[in-house]
Amino acid sequence: MTIMTPPDEKYNQIFLYKEEFFMVVQSYHVLTNQNEIDLDEIQNFPLILYPNGHCFRQ
Repeated sequence: MTIMTPPDEKYNQIFLYKEEFFMVVQSYHVLTNQNEIDLDEIQNFPLILYPNGHCFRQ
């Protein structure tokens, strides 16, 4: 099993499950009461993310 899509076309990919990612914000943040957030909505906010090159950032 892998987190990433195999880079080689000789491998088949079988979807096993959907994993949710969560955004943690302070109680007074403008996005606090939203159940879902599109990536476009957070592009101008400062974020703490995994480092560049990490498999979750590819």
